[in-house]
Amino acid sequence: ALPISTGVTSVASESLGRAEADVFKLSIGVVALGVGLADAKVTPNIETFIGSGASITAGGITLRSRHNWSDAGARLDKTADAQSVAPGGGAYSGTGAAPSATASADVATFVASGATLRSTGSISISTFAGNIAVSDANSLSISGLGLGLSISNAFAQGTAASRMDGNIAQGVSVSMIAQARNTASAEADASGGGLASINGAQTDARAKPTVTNRIGSNSTVTVSGGIALSTTVETDALARTKGLTAGGLAIGVMA
Repeated sequence: ALPISTGVTSVASESLGRAEADVFKLSIGVVALGVGLADAKVTPNIETFIGSGASITAGGITLRSRHNWSDAGARLDKTADAQSVAPGGGAYSGTGAAPSATASADVATFVASGATLRSTGSISISTFAGNIAVSDANSLSISGLGLGLSISNAFAQGTAASRMDGNIAQGVSVSMIAQARNTASAEADASGGGLASINGAQTDARAKPTVTNRIGSNSTVTVSGGIALSTTVETDALARTKGLTAGGLAIGVMA
């Protein structure tokens, strides 16, 4: 149990994170083989909570968790960024570029079951999560017989949760916010030329956060004013493939 306070009790957690993986793989020879693998991940776990059995009395209670989110209420431009470039040349050439970017923070703010809050002011529980994943693959094969493959994956997922599973015995108002803004961008370019050239590119971009904002079914909330729950989800996903294949026998596949 925490001591009684006439002021505002405020608990906040903040995460700032970015990751970058950049690979350049050059293959030259009579038989040239090369694969560039790049993997960038931003996957923190952030929690702000009042635990089970706690009893808090204060002039106001504020709980907040943020990942890559500014004081002005906007997502920060911090990314998981993976890039792979794999050029090659020779009599026989096989090149591959396979970057993967994952931005999937798990962010939660909650009052656990069995906790009791009493406030002469407002009670606020808020969660903000920003995830950006960017992946770019480029392969180039110039040879008599050439094979080039680019596979690019970008995943912006994770969770954002605000939960009231305890009890509010007294309060003026309750405000609960859960926001997530996720962007995934995957690009792949597979090009080549020669007597016989086969090139393929594949992309997968997913922006799919799980967002929760709720008052538990076994919770009791007593306030003199209003109860407001606000949930916002913004997602953008872009998957783009391109390539140029030239030769006596030229085959290109994009997906």
